[in-house]
Formats: sequence, C-alpha cells, structure tokens
Amino acid sequence: MERRQGLGIALGEGELSAVVLELSGRRPVATATARLPLEPGRHGADALGAALERLVAALPRRGRGCACVLGLPLALLIVHNLRLPFQDTKQQTLALPSALEELLLRPGSAERAIGAFNLIDTDPAGARLLAYAADKTLLQALLPPAQKACDPDCLCPALPLLASQIGAAEPDALVLHLAAETAELALVHNSRMACCRALSVPAGTAAACVPALTLAIRQSLSLFRQQAAPDAGAPAGLWLCGPLAGDAELPGQLERALQIPVRRWQAELAGRALAPDFDAALACALAALQQKSPASLNFRRGELAPKSGFWPGLRGKKGRIPAALALAACLACLLLAGRVQSLKAQSARLHDEMEGIYRSAFPTVQVVHDPYMEMQAALRAGGPAASPLFAPGRPAALTVLAELSKRLPEDLKLTVQRFTLDPDRALLRGQTKSFGDVERIRALLAASPLFHEVRILSSTMDKSSADSPVRFELSLKRTGGAP
Repeated sequence: MERRQGLGIALGEGELSAVVLELSGRRPVATATARLPLEPGRHGADALGAALERLVAALPRRGRGCACVLGLPLALLIVHNLRLPFQDTKQQTLALPSALEELLLRPGSAERAIGAFNLIDTDPAGARLLAYAADKTLLQALLPPAQKACDPDCLCPALPLLASQIGAAEPDALVLHLAAETAELALVHNSRMACCRALSVPAGTAAACVPALTLAIRQSLSLFRQQAAPDAGAPAGLWLCGPLAGDAELPGQLERALQIPVRRWQAELAGRALAPDFDAALACALAALQQKSPASLNFRRGELAPKSGFWPGLRGKKGRIPAALALAACLACLLLAGRVQSLKAQSARLHDEMEGIYRSAFPTVQVVHDPYMEMQAALRAGGPAASPLFAPGRPAALTVLAELSKRLPEDLKLTVQRFTLDPDRALLRGQTKSFGDVERIRALLAASPLFHEVRILSSTMDKSSADSPVRFELSLKRTGGAP
C-alpha cells in the first residue's frame, strides 16, 4: 500500500531547502532532505528554476500521490493588513485584487499582481485579513521550470505555514525565522498569524545581532498592535526557527533582552529531528502532508492554476478517486438516458398501434388523447353510434362468429377467405367442395335467429379441373337491420 507523502520546498534568500515527509503511524517521519546554496546575484526565474531541478534531483524517487508545497520568502511579496466588509471567503477573494490596487497606488496593478490572504478574524462588520501580493510575471516565469522539477500543488508564503504550526501549540506568540542576512517576524494572535514583516540582520555572529534584533522586534510588536491586534496582550513567548536558531547562546540572550520566554521550535517527528536550516521547508512539507494549507493562501489560481490530469487540480490518489467516481456517475447517467430514450420510443410505438386499433373500432372518433383509457370508456358505455363491431341493439362481433362456428358442422369442408361485418349486414366469402355444400351453408345460417335473410350472391367453379373448389359469396342480413 502506498504511504502518503508530502514534499516541502522553501525558497530562501541565499539557498533552497527541501524536506520529504512520510506518514508512519500517527507521526510523520522525514525520509529525505536536501539543501542547495544559490549563487549570489542569480535570483532570476531561470536561475531559480535550474536550481529547483538540481535540488529535486538530489531527492529519492517519490510516490505518485506525493503533494508538494513551494514556500516563498517575504522578500518577494508585498504584505498588507486589510479589512473587508465580507465574511464569505469567495467574496473576500473577489474583492482582494481591487483592495490591493488601492493600497499599492498603482493603476492596473491588479492585472500585474496576484493576491493571496489568510484570515485573522471576523466580526459583524466584516473580516480582517493579512494579504500578500506577488508579481504575476515572476511567478509565471518561475512555474514552468518548477513544474519540470516537482509541479507544486500549492505556491504560497512560507511564514504563515510556520506560524500555523506554532499557533496550534501556543495561541499568542511571536515567531522569528532567522537566516544569515534576513529575518522574518510574525505575530500569532488567537492561533492565527495577524501580522508579519521582513527584518534586516546585521552581518556577524548570531550573538552580535541581538541588540539590533531586540530593537526591531519591539518596534514591530508596537506596529503589529496598531495595525492588526489592538486587543492583543504581551506574547506568551518567542519561537526561534531558521538556520541561525541553532546557536546555543542566542535563546538566552534574546530572553534576557525581551523579558519573555524564548524557545527553539521543533516539529514532532518520528525518528531523527531535523536541523534548524530545514524549518521553513519542514513547515511546507507538513502542510503538504496534512493538507492544511488554506486555498485562499495559494497563488496557484486563475492563470497559474494546475492544469494537469483529467480534472485540473485533481492530482494524486486523493484526486483520482473523485475523478473515477465522477466518471462512473457520468457513464451511469448516459446509460440511464439511453434507456429512457428507448422506453420513450417503445411507448410512442405502442401508443400509435393502440390509437390505430381504437380508430378502426370507432371510426367516428375525431380526436384521440389516451387511446387505452378512451377505448375502455367506450367499451363500458357500449361504444359510440355507427360502430361496425359494437352496433347498439345488435350482437357483438364475437357473438356472430361464435354463431357461425356453432351452425356449421365439422364435416363440412369450408375455407373462409373473407368475413365482413357491418351494422346491418355481414358478408361471407369462401370456397367449398360442391354447389350442394353452398346451399347447405345458406340453409344452416338462415335458421339462425341472428340473421333475418341469407342470400347467395355468387357461386362459381373452375371448369378446367374436376376437383376445382366452388367459390361463393353469401350476404347475411342481420336481425333488426335496414331492408
């Protein structure tokens, strides 16, 4: 059985990192990691795409159902806190481009930028969002080489994924992702990232950065409270992550400077723990494995949406099952539609046949809607006037035929070729062995109370052969008929 896998790739300022997770029991286990330094000054889409291919090539082969999340740094994004008068996610998504255009003060920026957001909270007046804007041209140039390497299902900022992992354990905290040249700071309020910003880190050791970091964190916390969380109290602690978070002295120095607990973030993994260098990629891999990344945070929408597979966006094992079920439902609907059409055609044929029988039995009928019901009603009522088979005051056709069968003996060699029954008369045409048999038939039928008069209209025999039959035609006037 194929195990569920998740691939997380983090794009940093100076390097790319990747983590492959596999679900083993209740906890994920890291099955592979890779890092690739980026050449200074070569951060264009082509250079990043080539680096992605080399990074993914260094990883072992993954299963077909492996989901992939590619995390972007804040340096490539514009971040704003927004308030929108909508609580519905779809309405928020539709209103986001125009809201970003007003904030960026660039006419037409909605066409050149693509937006994403994570929800902070809602109230009766609407919702507060943390919105991200990315250059659509850059992402369009980055995606083709990225698709050759891994084709990410989700393309989003990495910091919100990291903050959501920490927010699940501590609802109100600061998250600091610390790298060699840059840092990213986020405020988690009520388990959701409420604000974030990129910070510059002075060159040197981690300990040398403490005074500048302390000042930047205090200023940022004051700014966060003004912009997004005026009701937020003091954070319960600061969580360190990123390549420089492995410094043994840094947590203690920051704790003394900020007067809040400072801890190193480590995900709960089965087996070996990963180095701090893979924290951002690990958060992306956890989001891919747990499929907890919200759709509103994904830049792969509209023109950038995945288009592979039978249905766009339905990939891997979880995508193939709904696609197969939908295909089976479509086939069942087609078969059912074909069966319905066949039954309709059969019903139309039966209706036409029944209408023909009804009109032949009741020729005076002008309009027929339901031949079966109307024929039933006509039979119960005795039939309309001038019906040849059901003439009022006269025996029915079956009664006349039964009388003929009773009157004519079995030893009489008779072949009936035509029998016509009208309201007043009946016509019998056939052939027998001799002229005497014709007279005998006339006499037997004349004795019936159903006929007032029986006459021989014609009686002929072919003279070319002695065994030729006698052809005859009798007219039988029904009792009570016209003279």
